[in-house]
Amino acid sequence: MKWKRITVLGAAIPLAMFLSTAATTAPAATTKSAPVVATLAATAVTSTTATLSGTVNPEGLATTSWFQWLPPDGDTSTIKSDGSGTGSVAISANITGLKPSTAYTYAAYASNSKGQKNGVTVSFTTPATTTPTPGPAQIPVLCFHDIGTPSSDAGSTDYYNVTLADFTAEMAWLSSNGYQTITPAQYTAWLAGTAGTLPAKPVLITFDDAFTNDFTEATPVLEKYGFHATAFIVTGYANGDYLSIDNGTNTPTVGPNEYALWSTIDSYATDGTWTIQFHAGECGHAYLPYAPASCLTGLDQADMTSTAFQYYIWNYGQTDAHYQARVTAETTAGLAEIQSEVGGTVSGPSAVFAAPFGAWGNGDDPWLISYWDSQFGVIFTQHIASSDEATAKADHVRYRLELGYNAQSASYLAANISNSAFTLAGSSSTVGANTDMAADVSTGRTG
Repeated sequence: MKWKRITVLGAAIPLAMFLSTAATTAPAATTKSAPVVATLAATAVTSTTATLSGTVNPEGLATTSWFQWLPPDGDTSTIKSDGSGTGSVAISANITGLKPSTAYTYAAYASNSKGQKNGVTVSFTTPATTTPTPGPAQIPVLCFHDIGTPSSDAGSTDYYNVTLADFTAEMAWLSSNGYQTITPAQYTAWLAGTAGTLPAKPVLITFDDAFTNDFTEATPVLEKYGFHATAFIVTGYANGDYLSIDNGTNTPTVGPNEYALWSTIDSYATDGTWTIQFHAGECGHAYLPYAPASCLTGLDQADMTSTAFQYYIWNYGQTDAHYQARVTAETTAGLAEIQSEVGGTVSGPSAVFAAPFGAWGNGDDPWLISYWDSQFGVIFTQHIASSDEATAKADHVRYRLELGYNAQSASYLAANISNSAFTLAGSSSTVGANTDMAADVSTGRTG
């Protein structure tokens, strides 16, 4: 049996023995011997590499160590000098060029002027080569708001509603066509190329704003098909600070279509059907100037118009430093509050982020998009213009298909679920339930 061995060894250093002529008074000479060697188990074993380990005690003489292994695969030199101490020292070598699914044996060797020794023989087996499973070509991301009757008033929060019948039909269509839901963490891992095994036809289902009906009406439908959904939470809504504020409409959001409070969110956050993620803090999803008074402090309300109402996008007369501090503080506080309330169901504390109103600024403010990119794995919006495609890719801005309104149905979902914007490479988007609105609000600038 042929052993793999590096044969060039360090030269032995002769030991000069000095004896006293006064033999009766001289101390006894220290006895020096061949090295003591031990072989330890291999670690970090892959299909083509392994780390061999052992220990050597030079026994006071200049000592050289190495490893020998069988079969003789690889070409890594393992020779090393271990000094001339009198205690054990660790030795190791990273071996490359091994063959997959192969049993190997090896031992540690050492030599000094008193002789050569080796440790016991240890065995390990390299695993089979793992071929990465190709991930899905695309992952559609769906965006819902409230479950209820849509309003014809485009300024009403009910305008974005999907009826329970339409939502049920859409979930039935997904199930019958082989779709299975995934979590935000799986989605971001897919983008990073580290997702592992995913369903053949994955889909990410999301709800914005967290209305009470989202939990009470949608949950039974989701559970029927074994689906999972993500709720993007606005902490100001969950705190109950917007119940008497109409966000610029004639009808305050109250009753069964009101925003869910923490008591409701908490009860569903641990049922296995929902993942809670960040949408905005106390002020971030206010339709300015309709917001709690605390959100308006230091802002020039004269700058708030029907096309400039997004808290995160506009500076409202503040300096860059004050604007950036405001957005950072509001986001940090909102993330901390979600983590405090339902931290066990949130990743990081939020793996993905849905920009309020779909407004991400198109990258016009480099600070804002860079800040969001530093906080979240993905930034979702409902519209990406072709002119903003490169910026969106660079800053992990991804498209969601928005569903709701009177016109949306299972047939609409079927017609739009295959979209180049859902591919790993991503692209601009030209379809959506509310493309015009999303395009309008996403062009805000902080100038």
